Amino acid sequence: MSINLFTIFRTIWLRSETKFLFAFSLLPLVVPLLTNSPDMEVFYVAGDNASFSFFVSIVFQSQFKLILPTLIFSYMIYSTFRNEFNSGIMFLYKDLPKNRIFQAKLFSLMVLYCLYTLVTLCTSLIIFFLFLNKSNMLFSGDELLSREILSIFSIFFSNLVSILIMSYTSLKTNRAVTIVISIFFVLASILSSKMGWMGYLFPNAYISLSSVSAFTSLAAMCLLSMVYITVFYILSYKKFKKMEF
Repeated sequence: MSINLFTIFRTIWLRSETKFLFAFSLLPLVVPLLTNSPDMEVFYVAGDNASFSFFVSIVFQSQFKLILPTLIFSYMIYSTFRNEFNSGIMFLYKDLPKNRIFQAKLFSLMVLYCLYTLVTLCTSLIIFFLFLNKSNMLFSGDELLSREILSIFSIFFSNLVSILIMSYTSLKTNRAVTIVISIFFVLASILSSKMGWMGYLFPNAYISLSSVSAFTSLAAMCLLSMVYITVFYILSYKKFKKMEF
């Protein structure tokens, strides 16, 4: 299994889309220049009280709102699943159980996203301490820190959910529909705080509950994400098993 997993991961890693995706992990280099951004204005106004955790939350939100990384990821997911059926590449895996192939592909995409997140964090750390650090503060005060952590986790969970949704849509529909659905998911997530009760269909909306209980907010966010991930994992797996090599 490990050899097959590595082979599949290496195939995804060597794609040109991966290079474009990781280019956005360098976004912290640009974020400080976004002087018109309300978040960065607050960051600069905070001055000596601006912490690393605050900067990271701004970077993650900026990445997510940019939408382009999601577009690249949706194209990558479509290539990983549907394109390999259409091109006949999947025939090379005909002697392997379909469940192992599916799990290896999905796990590789998850690992790739985690690496992307890790590089973003490392880049943010370097930029903050080289150019923005006026306070030597890693973390904000308790109330602000809980909101920043929830903001970061909401983006992380939203992207994981997005990977599962796009995996299913890539197997079920064409590339254009997969991309449109990925854009809709991101836009709806961004606007979730303004959608009333419907906003709670998206992990981001639960940040607003931090004023009541940060733990409750995080637990609700995790639970919702796990429901989405489980449902779309099952749907994707069933569809994958029905596909012919």
